[in-house]
Amino acid sequence: MTVLPAPEPRNLAFSPSFDEETELRLQLIKERILCRSGIVISLGHSSMLLQALYHRAFELRKASIPDYLKWLEHSADERELARLISRVTVHTTSFFRDRNQLDLFASRVLPQLIARHPAEMLRIWSAGCSTGEEPYSIAMLLARMGVRRSRVRLLATDISPNVLHQAEQARYPVAALTGMSEAERALFQVAGEHCTVGKEIRDYVEFHFHNLVTPGYPHQESSPWDVIFCRNVLIYFHPATTRQIVNSLKDCLAEDGYLLLGTGESIFQIADGFQVQSGPSAFIHQKKTPQRAPPPAAPKKRVEPPAPSPQQVPFQRALAEATTWLEQGQAPRCSQAMIPLFLLHADCFELSALLGRAALAQERIDEAVAFFLHAVQIDSLDVLTRFYLAFCFYLQGMDQEAALQLQKVLFLRGDFGLSHYYLGLTSHRLGDLEKAHLAYRNALGILPAHPSSEDRQALAQLTLTLEEAVQACQFRLQQLDPKS
Repeated sequence: MTVLPAPEPRNLAFSPSFDEETELRLQLIKERILCRSGIVISLGHSSMLLQALYHRAFELRKASIPDYLKWLEHSADERELARLISRVTVHTTSFFRDRNQLDLFASRVLPQLIARHPAEMLRIWSAGCSTGEEPYSIAMLLARMGVRRSRVRLLATDISPNVLHQAEQARYPVAALTGMSEAERALFQVAGEHCTVGKEIRDYVEFHFHNLVTPGYPHQESSPWDVIFCRNVLIYFHPATTRQIVNSLKDCLAEDGYLLLGTGESIFQIADGFQVQSGPSAFIHQKKTPQRAPPPAAPKKRVEPPAPSPQQVPFQRALAEATTWLEQGQAPRCSQAMIPLFLLHADCFELSALLGRAALAQERIDEAVAFFLHAVQIDSLDVLTRFYLAFCFYLQGMDQEAALQLQKVLFLRGDFGLSHYYLGLTSHRLGDLEKAHLAYRNALGILPAHPSSEDRQALAQLTLTLEEAVQACQFRLQQLDPKS
């Protein structure tokens, strides 16, 4: 893992600090986005909103973000708000993303559905499909399983017209083929630096606009959905909106239908009526079939319950074993063992933090962020977990969010040298050279001789030595001040 990238200059023509009138307009725009899409512009998305505002101001030839906000406030063009929302949402995806979950879908869910409905149309919905990699991956799995186009409806929807247009084009950089088997690659047509999904796969998928927050889900009582994919979408919404969406999706599912969410997304204490089906390093949700109450049984003689079986390993022991595996460098084994337990123990801070660290060790940064965010909501005072969250934000280029988390860490633990160092890196990339200089000097005042226990744990997680961290800090400081 590359953990000490060089700072990249940011030539943004705006400052995150505005006057009171502009700040009010900015808040109004956040509220309009919330009402229109349900998306909460939280701390983790603030810089994305500023980037979106900057680009739209530039494209519309507005002099500044305040001028654009003033124009947007009085504009009746809802399409402009839709364009802004499209820029705020993250469209990062890939073919066969979370392959373990897709393998579980192909090996367990599809055979069950085919056996259950041998002569009926299968109905699959990819909600929040982004640029199309997910529905096309599903189509490739269907083709591999011998499910003909004529007996499946595969609907893909998104809130962004722009990404839907890209999805319909089915054209991607050739790097998108990385990690695929030869059989999967054969389903693409490669020309130069781009590849296009073959027509036989494209024909499986129909794309439509849909907003998960608004009424009118694509659903008919006579033909509900057998499977709904809604992966890495719920992370954008407020818990109340998430509850509304999950319940609406449940209403659209057939009895015993399946709901597939992102790896780091939990509906624990949000929605009832699902049971978890787990496999190797993956899980899915199956809608429970309502059961009729059985007739009253005749009184029976009381039978003592059997003693617990030695094979039933207690959760805390499993957690301890998985922690040991992670410390031994077996992050995939840790994830495989503990992800199926997450929905049963979503209120356990140690489990969320452990899964975040395991995901980080495997460079699955989006997944790590989801688990770390969940963990700090349970325990906001744990400095290591908050540091790892800041580190993930830094890797994602979300420097303002990383800096804020690091400042919170240092408020709780001022002698956490690595936090000073990464605050220097984020300040450096944000252009605040004075703050970066101070942070680097603070780090060098701690790390060489007095590293904290948190420093040593973080260095182990990031696979860094103390000497490497000190040398990197000295190098950054010399970049700013050659006389240092």
